This record gives sequence, C-alpha cells and structure tokens, in this order.
Amino acid sequence: MMKDQDGKKTRYSLSISGAVMSALLVFAAAVLVISAMSGTDGTVFGIPYSGVTMRYSVIYAAILAASALFVLLMGFRRKDRDYGDDDGRPHLQMWLLTFMFFATPVTLLVISNRVNGRGFVQALTEAGTFAGMMNLAVIALIFLVVYAVTGRMRITILIVTLLNLAFILMNYFLIIFRGDPLLANDVLEVGTALQVAGNYSFILDRTSVSAVVLSLVWTAAALSLEETWRMKLSHRIAVIAAAAVITAFSYNALFNGDTLKEHNLKVSGWEPGRSYAENGYHISFLITFIQSRISRPDGYSPANVRALAGKYPSDSVDKVTDTTEKTPNVISVMVESFADLERLGEIKTDEEIMPFTNSLKENTISGTMHSSIYGAHTAVSEFEFLTGNTQRFLPLNSIPYTSIMRKDPVASIAWTYKQRGYGGITALHPGRLSSYNRVNAYPLLGFNDFVSQKDMKGVKRIRKFISDEADYERVIAEYEKYRSAEKKKPWYMFNVTIQNHGGYTDDTGEIRPHQINILDKKLEDEEVSNYLDLVKISDQQIEKLVTYFSNVEEPTVIVLFGDHQPRLPDPFYKVLAKRHGKMSKLLYHERKYRVPFFIWANFDIKEESGIDISANYLGAYLLKKTGSPMTGFQKYLIDLYEKLPVTSNIATMDKGGKLYRPDAKTPYDDILNEYAQVQYNQLADKKNTVGSFFRLAE
Repeated sequence: MMKDQDGKKTRYSLSISGAVMSALLVFAAAVLVISAMSGTDGTVFGIPYSGVTMRYSVIYAAILAASALFVLLMGFRRKDRDYGDDDGRPHLQMWLLTFMFFATPVTLLVISNRVNGRGFVQALTEAGTFAGMMNLAVIALIFLVVYAVTGRMRITILIVTLLNLAFILMNYFLIIFRGDPLLANDVLEVGTALQVAGNYSFILDRTSVSAVVLSLVWTAAALSLEETWRMKLSHRIAVIAAAAVITAFSYNALFNGDTLKEHNLKVSGWEPGRSYAENGYHISFLITFIQSRISRPDGYSPANVRALAGKYPSDSVDKVTDTTEKTPNVISVMVESFADLERLGEIKTDEEIMPFTNSLKENTISGTMHSSIYGAHTAVSEFEFLTGNTQRFLPLNSIPYTSIMRKDPVASIAWTYKQRGYGGITALHPGRLSSYNRVNAYPLLGFNDFVSQKDMKGVKRIRKFISDEADYERVIAEYEKYRSAEKKKPWYMFNVTIQNHGGYTDDTGEIRPHQINILDKKLEDEEVSNYLDLVKISDQQIEKLVTYFSNVEEPTVIVLFGDHQPRLPDPFYKVLAKRHGKMSKLLYHERKYRVPFFIWANFDIKEESGIDISANYLGAYLLKKTGSPMTGFQKYLIDLYEKLPVTSNIATMDKGGKLYRPDAKTPYDDILNEYAQVQYNQLADKKNTVGSFFRLAE
C-alpha cells in the first residue's frame, strides 16, 4: 500500500492470472534446467525432447524466468483509480500491448522459421523475401480476422499464437512420422491421422522446444498487460468485410495468375518437405489447397480417350461355373510395411530375415514393386493396385478413398472378377472400419463384403495390432465358409494386414524374445530391431498361408506385396546407402519406395524373377498372368508397362532401368500425358467417361 500526491492510499494487488502464468513460466524454466543437468534428453510438459544441451536449456530458462518477472510486474493492478496519467496519456501497459499486437505476425513468422531450421537472424531477415512476405501476409490476414471476431487484442494474440504453434508442430511431427509436412488433403483424413498418431512417440528437438518456449513467453506477456480499449461491433464488421475483399483479391492475384510461378513458389510432389523448408509453412500449405484438385491434362479431350478405347477393345465376359486353372481362386494380400531392407544394403543378422519369401521359386513370379508412398498412407497402394490408376496424376498427398471416392463406382479388378461371376469378392482389413473411408470406398470398388477389426474379437495381437497369424486364419476361414456352402465358382478376396503398422519403439510394444538380432553395431537401433522382428514373423505366417493353399486341390493364386517401406531412423538408411557406393539423389530417394511382391500358384505357371513393376500395373499384370479376360484399360496398362514398368508418384522407370523424376522432362512425356488423360476421364470427367473402356463387354 502507498500514498499518492493527494495523500490518498493506493492499493496494489496481483491478478490471479498473472500469478498463475508467472508460476507456470518458472516451472517450465526449472524443468528445462533440471532435465539438462541429468542429460541431453528430458520433457517439456510431458512431451519428450532430445538434443537440447545445457547451454540452450539455460538460455531458454533465462528467457522464461525474465518473462515470469515481466508477468509478475505487469500483473499488479491498482485497485482505487483508473489506469492512465493525470494528463490523459495512455498507460505504459497499453503502449506495450499495442506494440505486441502489431509485432505478433512478424514474431510468429520468426518462430515458424526457427522450426524450419533457421537461426534467429536468418529467421528475421527471411521475412523480407517474397516468400517471407507471403507467409507474413497469411499470418496477418488470419490475425486480422480473429481480431475482428473477438474485438480484443490480448485474446487475438493468445488465439493466433497458439494456432500458429499447433500448425508448425503438426508439420514438424508429420515430417518425423512420414517424411512429409501437413498438406491440404490431410484435412480430409483427420480421423485416420489421429488413429495413426497414437502409434508414434512425439519427440521435440532444440528448434521445436524454442518454438514452444517463445510462444509461451509471447502469450503470457500479452495476457499480463492491461487492455483499456475494445473494438466496436460496427468496426469489427467492417474489418471482416475488408478481410474478405483482401482474401478474394489475393487469391485471384496469386493462384489465378503467374505470380507464384514467376517467383518459383511451388510444392514439389517429390519432396514436399523441402518445399516447405524453402518457402515457409504457411504459403506452402495454401499452395497445396490449389494442388488438391485433379488437374486437367494438357490437350485433354474425351474424344482422345474414345479413340484409344477403339485400339483396346474390352474382352467379353466369360461367365465362370467351376474353379479350374483357367478360373482359379485368387487371393490378393497387401502386407503392411513389408519390405526386404537387405535389398538396400547388407544387414548382418543372426538369422535370415525373410527366408520363406526369398525362397519361393517354383510356380512363382517375383520381383520388386515400386510404391508411391513411404511410411504411411497405405490406402494409396490399395487404390493403385485395385484400379490401375497412379498417384502420379492425383493431387499431392491425396488419399483417393477420401478425396475422390464419394458416390460413383470406380473400375477395379474386383469389378472384373464380379462381372465374371466369382464368389466372395470380399475385402479384409483388421483395422478400424472407418479408417481411410474404406467402409464407403470398398463397395464402390465392387466388393460385396468388408471384414474389419470389429469382426475379429479376441484374436491374437502383436503389440496392439491384430497379428498376421490371426489375419490369415480369417482368410482361410472365409474361404472354407464359402466352400462349405457347396459353391463351385472360384473365390476372390483382397486382404490388407496391419501387424507391422508403424511405431516401432519399445513403448508401442516390444517383441520379446527377439526374432532377429543385428550383428552390425553401425546399424543397431531399437526401432530397426523391432521392425525386423515383425518382418520375420510376417514371413513365417506367409509360409503358413501358402502351405495351406498348396494342399488345397482347387487351383489357387496368391499375389502378395508390401504397401510401403517402414519409416525408420534416417541414420540407418544413410549407413545402408554408403554400402552401395555413389548413387544419384533420385536413386537414393527412390530405393526407399521399393517392396517385394510375388505371384504364386498351387499349379504349374511359368516362373519369373527380378521383375520391376509399380503398384498401378500389378492388378492388370495379375489378370494377364492368370489368363483372365481384361478390360480395354487393363490391356492398355499392360502395353504401357512394357514401355514404362514403373510409373509412380516418385519416379518413372523405362524398360532399360533408367529413372526419371516426376517433374523432369522425359522422352515419354507424350505417353504419360495420354495415361493422364485416360485417368482424368475415369476419375474426374464423369459426364464423359468412356465406360466401355473400363469394364468387360457383356
């Protein structure tokens, strides 16, 4: 308590919010220092962090402590008189809050650039580049809209700062989990993303810890200041209207013109993470919204597709009656994260990792399938295999099951088998019914039934996922149930396993005892060891599945392939890459998109090995090798495969084995454009789809 010049007593009190925020900041500072004293790892509010040395911990702690002192001082309130000097000048707190208000967009851009790997000076200077100004404009526009809605500076700073922190951390974690940042099409898959996120460990590094610290400090400082002015409702409405006009003008100027192109602002489908790092998170994310639509290929015309359909007439339906070598049972199995890492480089282990799969020779066609995905987005490989369409011509990072398949059927090998009269036509995936919108997509792909996790209660699990053993037992049970009904027609099933799902640290469920022990110290890693254990178990269960059907009298074909490689620590891949000697950046990158495949039959077929193929051709390739009637589109795919055996989102490979980046000029651009037109006709131009090209002739 003090006396003013008039002799009146003036009381001061500390606001509750000021006290709480000050205590929170001091606690965070203490946690950083104590954790750093015990090692380079620790936690920030329960989230682990790694690589934050004592030096940086002390710096961050000092920033937090200074902020706590500032909050403590600013949190004192005079109880008996209004803020402001006797001559009417605004109080210091209002000046500080006004400064923070206008400085917030720049501050948030600097924080974002820090997570992008920039130093503080570089993070600030990049705000003056064209890309920096675009990111600043996006932040400022969001800031303006939030302020117009709330009418309060403190609340606006709080909301936008926390939104920005959530946005940049989401990008940070997604790059760790799958190698790609947050893209527009991820918004459609938020439900599945949350399911997948539960299988991974969240770990912060030095730059992301600094983002958390700075965002916390900035928010706490703003909330500790007094706000004496609020925006009137009429002014707020005017600001919202102005923001809408600015947004419309900016959209037209940037995305309907050549402005972005002139400044080379784009998001690469090959390395989107690099584009985000170079151009900034905010403008890059907006660009992916523009790229989220299926692009109309150059020179597209329905007439072009009709002319092509004339060259490849669809075969007539041969209505099947019995299971024979010409009409065998067919089982398609896509194994979650099933990859032969020894193809990337030598891995010394005490046992062979996948001896059975590698031993298959008799009545087997085998080789390498080149995937469009790495570490995530299983449904993309499903879609490519089933439909013959390629992710290369689809929106960046899109999941066709959610972004395309809403109400219209899409041609697939399931429809081909269905037209022929096959039984079953069942999809099996022991995951959640809703993941990747499979519950709605599978019927549109021609499947009669969908067996999911809810139909497999009490079965064996490995970690928290239904095991491959339980999965294949259900495949066999479905087949036996079909046969027990005395049905003679051949049977088709599409099966997607889940046992090897990502998240290979011990805290997601360790494998004990180890199936595989790594004997090479340079490659020793907890995640790699757990993953190799899972592959070993998968290989053992594949042997049981093949053994069962080898003893079935009815002719049966199994096509089996991985969906993508697992996401493992980068140092592991770098060690393997060095053992292959010098290689191009494209080859190093594309090698992580290769998985094994085989087509096996329990009757005589011509053996082949060393085949290279991408997922979009594999379905048509299966039909051809089993002598099935084919649609015109499937015949077209086989011809295209003969010229370009790999056409993926990552690369194109010609029959000589030469790789081309998807954004590079190639001698095959005309052929690829023709393929893009066919795919656009089927998936986007529904009014002019050449239906006869995509189904068997009745």
